[in-house]
Order: sequence, then C-alpha cells, then structure tokens
Amino acid sequence: MNIKTNSKLINEGDIFIPIKGINKDGHDYIDEALEKGAKYIIDCSKDFLYTLLLNFSDIFNDITIIGITGTNGKTTSCFMTYELLKSFNIKCAYISTLGFYIEDEIKDLDNI
Repeated sequence: MNIKTNSKLINEGDIFIPIKGINKDGHDYIDEALEKGAKYIIDCSKDFLYTLLLNFSDIFNDITIIGITGTNGKTTSCFMTYELLKSFNIKCAYISTLGFYIEDEIKDLDNI
C-alpha cells in the first residue's frame, strides 16, 4: 500500500490523496483512482488528521505530527523545524511544496 497524489499512478490497494493544484482539482480524479483500485481516498479539504487517525490509528500511535498554518512563512518554518529536529538526531519527515524529505532522501511530489 502506497500513498499517491497522482491518480494515473494508482495501483490496487493504494491510498489516493486528491490535491488541488494549479488549474486542476484533485477531486476530479477520485473516480479514476477508485477504478484503478485505490483502497482509501483521503480528502485533505476535510479533516485530514481525523481521517488518518480513524483509518490508520495503529500506524500513527507513536508519531507526533506538527502542523503549521498561517498566511506567510509556512514552508520556511516547516523546513527549519525539520532541519532542527534532524540536527538533534530525531527521526522526522517533512512534506510541503518543496517535496517529501525523510532521512537522507528527497522525493519530488506531483502536486506542483
């Protein structure tokens, strides 16, 4: 089971997260994701954390999630927090428009 934001890349059992991008709305691709076998659809426009905890609470029992909201500076604040936690050897991950960072790996996201 993998988490994907591109409906074209869905495989049987994957999780699809519809993300609004420039000139597109991820919700337009939910049917395609389901047809390709998505097991779960996580709608970030609703209560994202509630959906995660409801469906995956056994996985998230030992995870602390930090969410940063506001008008300006979110990307910078999140990235600085990620780098600070890493400097203290705290296992962490970071996801934003910059990509998905976990340990020494950076993965581009298709939501831009």
